[in-house]
Amino acid sequence: MAHVYAEKEQKTIEAIHQIVITCSKQYCEQGVLTCTAQSVKEQLYISRSLASLYLNHLTKEGKIIKIISRPVYFLDRQTIETGLSMRFSKTVFEDVDEFSALLRDQNGKKNDFLKLIGHSTSLKYCVHQCVMAINYPPNGLPLLLCGQKGSGRQLMARCMYEYALSNHIIDANASFFSVSCQKGDHSKKMIQDSLKEQEGFVYISEIECLKKEDQSALIAILHHCQIEARKDKASCRFVLSTTQPLESIDKELLDVIPVQVQIPDLESRFLSDKRDLLLHFLKKEEQQLQCRLYLNPLSFGALLKYHYEENIDQLKSIVRWTCANAAADRNDSGIVTIKPLDLPASIVRTLSVKNMMEEKEAGVYFPLAHFYEERTEAKANAYAQALFDDYAAYVRGAMRFDEFLYRASNETNSYFDYHIYKIRCQSEELKTLETMVSHIVRQIAETYQIYLSANFSIVLSRILYMLMMSDQSAESRQDKERAKEIYTLFDRRLEKEMMIAKELRQTIKSLLDLSIDDVNMLFICIYISFYNKKIDTSRITGVILSHGYSTASSITDAVNRMLGKHVFEAIDMPLDTSVESIVSPLRKFVQQKSAQQVLLLVDMGSLEDIGSSLSEIANLNIGVLNNISTKVALSAGMKILQNQDLRTILKEVCEESQISYQLIKSNRKRKAIVFSAENGIEATKRVIDLFVKSLPNKMDLDFLYFAYEDLDHSAQCEVLLQEHEVLLLIGSLNPMLEGIPFIALEDIIANENISLVNSILSEYLDSAGIKQFNKNLVKNFALLNIIGYLTILNPEKLLNAVESSIYKLQQHLQLTFSNRLIIGLNMHISCLIERLVTNTEKEKEKVEQTTKFMAFVQVFQESFDELQQLYKVVIPDHEIGYVYRYIQEELTI
Repeated sequence: MAHVYAEKEQKTIEAIHQIVITCSKQYCEQGVLTCTAQSVKEQLYISRSLASLYLNHLTKEGKIIKIISRPVYFLDRQTIETGLSMRFSKTVFEDVDEFSALLRDQNGKKNDFLKLIGHSTSLKYCVHQCVMAINYPPNGLPLLLCGQKGSGRQLMARCMYEYALSNHIIDANASFFSVSCQKGDHSKKMIQDSLKEQEGFVYISEIECLKKEDQSALIAILHHCQIEARKDKASCRFVLSTTQPLESIDKELLDVIPVQVQIPDLESRFLSDKRDLLLHFLKKEEQQLQCRLYLNPLSFGALLKYHYEENIDQLKSIVRWTCANAAADRNDSGIVTIKPLDLPASIVRTLSVKNMMEEKEAGVYFPLAHFYEERTEAKANAYAQALFDDYAAYVRGAMRFDEFLYRASNETNSYFDYHIYKIRCQSEELKTLETMVSHIVRQIAETYQIYLSANFSIVLSRILYMLMMSDQSAESRQDKERAKEIYTLFDRRLEKEMMIAKELRQTIKSLLDLSIDDVNMLFICIYISFYNKKIDTSRITGVILSHGYSTASSITDAVNRMLGKHVFEAIDMPLDTSVESIVSPLRKFVQQKSAQQVLLLVDMGSLEDIGSSLSEIANLNIGVLNNISTKVALSAGMKILQNQDLRTILKEVCEESQISYQLIKSNRKRKAIVFSAENGIEATKRVIDLFVKSLPNKMDLDFLYFAYEDLDHSAQCEVLLQEHEVLLLIGSLNPMLEGIPFIALEDIIANENISLVNSILSEYLDSAGIKQFNKNLVKNFALLNIIGYLTILNPEKLLNAVESSIYKLQQHLQLTFSNRLIIGLNMHISCLIERLVTNTEKEKEKVEQTTKFMAFVQVFQESFDELQQLYKVVIPDHEIGYVYRYIQEELTI
């Protein structure tokens, strides 16, 4: 039986190897990596874990090459060596860049993307996509660069062109042809002219501005180029760009652009990348002004923390303005000092007097070189060097092991805080990594019954992400031998901690295929040791339970560190977590601890009763403190360490926790525009979205939504008028609020009375802005569009049916309705049909049953009979009464 199993296993390995060989031949021809564990799984119908196992087995045998990336790629060694006429001295590469670098070294290729700040961090995947698109045979692939204004789309396109030139992918005489679709009618001609650039790069920006017919022409051009490429004919390479999200781009156009690159905005990039960009522009200005720039940390920090809405372009512009402003007062020393008041007013306003007073080096100015010191790599180097120095002192006999461990713990806590409070990255990749690492850390902690905080998972995720993105592990930068010596020492003196750290590294490697270097293994071991010392025997177990992403963990980490002992455990609750769902993990925790007394610190009243849910556990007393804060937790923790009994702790902490308050009322009301629609709040929200979308920029205005009935002299209306200065009401029905102008949605759709809106917005927009707003309004508030926003029904089908019925009604009445009246009826009846279909009819209003009205009801029912049959509804008389009165306002029936 074993023989049969081994034979079957060998056949599977051979089949996997054959897939790798096939993919490797494709790589030699096309330069595209395709072989992953997932692709093997899909072709052989085996599990991904089994595919990974056998691929790693082939790697260990030296038969295939493994490139550690996301995902991990595999190549057949012999096929690649034969196809590329080269030899590999190693079979495992840390990422695609390392593998490509080896090919570049042997093939003489140059990397023109190195000039991009963030090429190996925030922009690493973007660069990879661009290189892949350029190298795709025979003439590359069309590529779309998506990014906000000023995010560096054109620079990325230029780098692609220069890369293709440097590596002889295109002819040395090939040009870079740029087309801006913002030029309107000229864009079509310019795109057609670009076809003359036989082997050049054509960069087409702002494609969202293309007219429909021009877009169709572009699609035809891209199709033509693909056909020519298949005939091995030279053709130009297309790089397109847009500031709009992919969802807003026509799908037909996206279908002919296979590579779509999302360039991150400035605030989503690594903070170290933003720092490098800031220093780069300051250095440029230093060269331009032929001076030496000096800043204090306050000015530099303000420039670094400011939110640049127009991204890199705005950062560059503000740096230039600031330097020019500071240089106006330059002296003969050749030094230009940038003071806080040399910054633009918008940045100065972000500085508080308190921050300026607390800044220790506010009056000390440094050259630019000073600000290169606090990058992530430098911090990692500094942390490792501090460990090495402490270890050297220990080896010399200058300190005992416990002193060495104490100093190493302080360095570790400092490095930990740096990652929590200084590192900023909003990458979706990092968020995913945090989720996965958190699960691994939680399982390790449960297995060994140790404390590993939620913040530890965050820090470990960031360390792994930095290593993965920068391709620079601490081991490669520091003395490997000294790291190995400390590693060996900890293996002997901190045996349990190192055993746990090793299992954590092994689990992360096997599940995520990410490596932890020796220095960061020391970090993990020291952290475990610091937070898992032998705790003094105490009958009371402390637990902090709070809503939020890591609120409880942050308070717990801070308090435990200040106490110098692990006193409290943390349980974080997402905001949407019910009290019932948290009882089970809390009960499990208490039982694992074999606790007899538990002090539970909670953040709000809804959790106060959670202690009673544990009352069935035998021999367990529970004390609950509400309104948790760091101060309260610290006081309670100190009393636990003093071995005070539970009742005394509860009593004394409550007596100490006196809360004072003061109420400061605002003298200024917020200005607002209020919207209401007869189909309820959700429909009103959608109307607001359309209106705000029409505005060319953000405004210091509140856009509020109310149901029509809530504006009819209700308590909500009173609160609205007390807190806001209402400039305008927009809706389908007029609530008749005294002194507040009203404009109907049908007026906006018919482009009537827009001057009222313009006069109100003129305080916030210049004439060009008003003009753009009106243009956007016409587009966004087209009747079909607004009906689509107001109802959940198919707007085109609904509108056609309603328009047909209104036409019949005019014929029956022998009247011709105004455009405004037709629009209003279209809107009201469309909303009415949705309410009837969804059974959300409004409260009935009494209608006087006059002869004239009853005649109108009969005519109405005849006119709208097909509409009612189409949607299987019956329009009641009181709703017809509203239509009757609405028409009466303009006509006499």
